[in-house]
Amino acid sequence: ETLLQETLTEADASSLEPSTLPVWEAGKPEWWMQELPSSPVELPEASPPLDSVLEAAEPVEFPLQSRLASQEEAAAATGSGRFFHPEGAAARRLGTRVHALLEQIVWLKPGELPVFPHAEEGLQDLLRQMLVQPSLHRLFEKPAGWEVELLQEQPFEVVVEGKWISGQLDRLHLERDASGAVRAAHILDYKTDRAPDPERHRAQMMDYRLATARLFQLKPEQIRCTLLFVRAACAEEILPGRG
Repeated sequence: ETLLQETLTEADASSLEPSTLPVWEAGKPEWWMQELPSSPVELPEASPPLDSVLEAAEPVEFPLQSRLASQEEAAAATGSGRFFHPEGAAARRLGTRVHALLEQIVWLKPGELPVFPHAEEGLQDLLRQMLVQPSLHRLFEKPAGWEVELLQEQPFEVVVEGKWISGQLDRLHLERDASGAVRAAHILDYKTDRAPDPERHRAQMMDYRLATARLFQLKPEQIRCTLLFVRAACAEEILPGRG
């Protein structure tokens, strides 16, 4: 304690007070009194014209447009308000059940009628009335000649002419030659419309044809597209060449 007191007594009292001088400084204090330069300040060069910038720019690839293959008929149904009525829901349920039952058919022998033990009696009668017609029954018979591969409820996504198309094929027959190459195809699409209207579904089938041609390296003329109207028990083939 005595040593601390002696040290504090000998110290300069001013050194114990807070200093009013800055701790650190740089530059000249008289900077504001300096004269401005007489020569004009050089400004940066002007930016090049926008047109020249756009010409030199790399071309921009815009993202692909996408659409569902059945968007036209979906839009038409929404426009009529069908999906907001009870009969619309019933029609969708019928379509779902019909697709599920027809998916169970692989190949039918001539005159053979499929059995759906767990289906409602009304649905069984509906499908029997359709399949007793020879022309419609033949759509489910295995074609003679080339080897035929069957695909059912086949989803797809493909880019055609800059458009990304997605959809699902109800039934697709792929005819292959001895080398295994696909030489022809037949698309069968089920419809449960009360009144057949092939033109309503034409755009959808054209998309299906283009997608199948791209996926299997076929020409559109090598692909058959058939609309099967189950409730009306009739079929309509959609030919290529019309939009």
